[in-house]
Amino acid sequence: MKNYNTDKIRNVVIIGGTRSGKTTLSEAMLFEGKVIDRRGTVEGKTTVSDNTGVEQLYQRSIYSTPLYAEFMDHKINFIDTPGADDYIGGVISALNVCDSAIMTINAGQGVEVGTEIMGRYAEEHKMPMIIAVNQLDTDKANWDNTIDSLRQAFGGKPTIFQFPVNPGIEFNAFVDVLKMKMYKFSGEDGNYEVCDIPGDLNGKAEDMRASLMEMAAESDEALMEKFFDAGELSDEEMHIGLTIGFVNGTLYPIFTISGKKDIGVQRLMEFITEVA
Repeated sequence: MKNYNTDKIRNVVIIGGTRSGKTTLSEAMLFEGKVIDRRGTVEGKTTVSDNTGVEQLYQRSIYSTPLYAEFMDHKINFIDTPGADDYIGGVISALNVCDSAIMTINAGQGVEVGTEIMGRYAEEHKMPMIIAVNQLDTDKANWDNTIDSLRQAFGGKPTIFQFPVNPGIEFNAFVDVLKMKMYKFSGEDGNYEVCDIPGDLNGKAEDMRASLMEMAAESDEALMEKFFDAGELSDEEMHIGLTIGFVNGTLYPIFTISGKKDIGVQRLMEFITEVA
């Protein structure tokens, strides 16, 4: 592994309730960073982070595990943490040494008690937070209910950066509102093609992008003035405004993923290198 300047290093903690897919996401990030060439599973007792006998016996994380991945000329240090509040000490320790957090949400359950507990600790640590709506590939996945529960729990901070095209067992595509493109996946190895947004989804994407532009403008006085004068912001200005909002904790970007099928993980890691 090569040496990295500090501006090329990201330190991220993965938090969330029990069974929200933190370890499975960690495994996909290791795979995308080419640390491993084959992803393990919690059920198969073959993941890198759940490596103790007791974790494999109960098939859940008990210890916080530091990991890393090299991606897009950056080193991403990340910590897979337990979801059960019995082991909250490990989560708090991880929050103390990281710069931002990824909160995983089970798309079949939405916000749970564990989600709110972890979110509260992240807010107490003034931790910028990305929300990764995970397990969108299951038959119980419900995007709308999940978004509603996030807004009930965290108010206006959860902000949609992506939305799924076909949540459920056939899930293989999402629309990225920042890029204004659709990402369509084939297989379970992270392979995808970038496509134009289908006509029936274009209006929805445009509306969401307009909302993002407003949030970007609200994060900075100069951007707000520009937005009022010109009626819009450039892509670069949007990036600046959304970064300010993220770092200040006024917005939580929402990403759509399936850690199990490695859908959306590369785009999530790309965002981490750019912003987190």
